[in-house]
Amino acid sequence: MKPQPSIIHIFDGNPHHYIPMQGFLTSIEQINVKQQFWVRKVSEDETLELPFEAKTYRTGRELVNEMQALHKSTRFVFHGLFDLNGIASKFLYRAIAKRCSCVLWGAELYRHSQEVRGVKQKLAKVIHSIVLNRFDRVFALNTGDAQLAVNTFGKPNVGVLPYPLISNDFVFNPNGRDNISKPVHILVGNSAAPSNEHTTLLQLLRPLASEDIIITAPLNYGADKDYVEKICQLGNEIFGEKFTAITHMLNKKSYDNLLNTVDGAVLGHKRQQGLYVVYAMLQMGKPVFLRSDTSSFENLSALEFELNDTIELDKTEKEKVVALFSKLNARNATLFEQNYTIDALSPKWADMINSLFTV
Repeated sequence: MKPQPSIIHIFDGNPHHYIPMQGFLTSIEQINVKQQFWVRKVSEDETLELPFEAKTYRTGRELVNEMQALHKSTRFVFHGLFDLNGIASKFLYRAIAKRCSCVLWGAELYRHSQEVRGVKQKLAKVIHSIVLNRFDRVFALNTGDAQLAVNTFGKPNVGVLPYPLISNDFVFNPNGRDNISKPVHILVGNSAAPSNEHTTLLQLLRPLASEDIIITAPLNYGADKDYVEKICQLGNEIFGEKFTAITHMLNKKSYDNLLNTVDGAVLGHKRQQGLYVVYAMLQMGKPVFLRSDTSSFENLSALEFELNDTIELDKTEKEKVVALFSKLNARNATLFEQNYTIDALSPKWADMINSLFTV
């Protein structure tokens, strides 16, 4: 008896990725195959308390052995391929690579697209390039990243498949800024990672220090203690009591509550990053500042979203900047519903997964 076709979704050890995506993927009725989920354990003695049934793996060798033990009809989708513990290198010469596909999150792409220094970095790029070219299909989150993947890895026909904003907590409220007299609450960055360019952002916002504002910076993951202390010191120096740093981890509900509370976000990434914040702001019609030289800005602008350029922030009168955070954008909220919600993206994900089983 021929086994039922099965798709295995393979995730790294970040619950902020695999928990919402598992819920999203299992909710798609148009998917015609059985879905299973594999999650990486960060350490050997880690006990994962998963809210869904899943297999865990630790190393690349363990992962490949588990994959090869399954029927040849099984297909695999990597949600990011970050090469932790040499996972990518295990697919260099194995035929199973032809049954694998990958959705590039961004970090694994941008680290290779920049100038590569050192033997280890060059070798890692070569390995990623070979493996991704052996994979069946490769996708990126937007058109700019897709072209960058083609240029970086030499993989032809990289597709575009965005992740949806997986939350029921963000809605457009046309009366959300009725009380314009309250302090304007601005979110700066999305994590403590230096790629947020916190120092630059705080300096760009310095002219607002005398205004009725609140600055909140999530600094709870992605950097070492010294970096966090440096940014906290600068924020307090410029804005005093108007600056708040979040240094403890927030669960999803608390983080979503924070995004509901702020009046807009200012991001300084030089690449596609922080999409959860960007999507939340757009869905609620709140203003978001992005660098205009990023693929995120280019892609969203092509879809006719109205964005603000972080690079131009210091050239805008401070009164106008504050006024921007006091307005809501109904058009952005409508465009978001058409492009990035679960309902909008479910058919595209179903088509991708189902197509992996067609000859």
